[in-house]
Amino acid sequence: MNSLLNKQHSYSVFSLAVAISLLASLIISLLFDMQSTLFYWVANALYSFVIGSVGFLYLKVQKMDVIANVKIKTKLRWFDFLFVAVAVFVAINFTTPINSWFCQLLEDAFPNYTAGVSIPQDSNWFQLILVVCIFASINEEFLFRGIIANGFLSKGPVYGILISSALFALFHMNPAQTLPQFVLGCVFALGFYKSQSVIVPIFAHFFSNLSVLLLSEFVEPTGFYQDNEILLAVAGSLIFVAVFFVYAKFTPKVESEKVENTKVLAPTWVAFIFAIGWCLFNWIGNMVLA
Repeated sequence: MNSLLNKQHSYSVFSLAVAISLLASLIISLLFDMQSTLFYWVANALYSFVIGSVGFLYLKVQKMDVIANVKIKTKLRWFDFLFVAVAVFVAINFTTPINSWFCQLLEDAFPNYTAGVSIPQDSNWFQLILVVCIFASINEEFLFRGIIANGFLSKGPVYGILISSALFALFHMNPAQTLPQFVLGCVFALGFYKSQSVIVPIFAHFFSNLSVLLLSEFVEPTGFYQDNEILLAVAGSLIFVAVFFVYAKFTPKVESEKVENTKVLAPTWVAFIFAIGWCLFNWIGNMVLA
């Protein structure tokens, strides 16, 4: 087996994920009628599976141990789950009003743009939980925390958490999701780094998506966020920073395995820059061409 993941692998896997996601989107759009609720969810489940498979196949081609590299560990600590649960809940509530202000600015600047995530109105809870919560959390965390963040973490925790979270937010190419996904990505990445297990960010991602669904269904229609925007933004930000700092600072230090960080090859840089450019193009295009 080859050495453990490093930044070279992270750049490569992100570039591959962007390329494969583009190809998968084109094929799925040709095969499925996205106007049908059933086919919409089948297509999204398939897309999620394809994204997760990118990382798995990459490790296999590189002849790298999947379990050792992605850190599929079952020896877990309760306080890692407690941190991600509290941090996720606070992050969702303080980013909701801030993100609402940001989206309003985008809609004012681009009149044809409507911020949000498109989900069929007649979707049921089984479809939502299976695809949005279970499939998305397993596949995206396997790829973004288990491989991409893992490789970047070899350069240090701050570098790894921030870079991988920025790529995670950009990968979705949706301006309405960028801020929450970056903040939540930091929670997922820190939970992964501290626990040294991909199970923790998978749980955090599942809990995050389920919380958003429940809050959107039962709390948001009451006007709670509109009535408490400033309070949630200020108090939530302070609580989030405090929780994040305490967990990062006062939990046991991580004894990471020594990773050989080879120089990133020129073709990898070119592919990575193209991948970033494509994501930015679509991010802007979602507003300008809406």
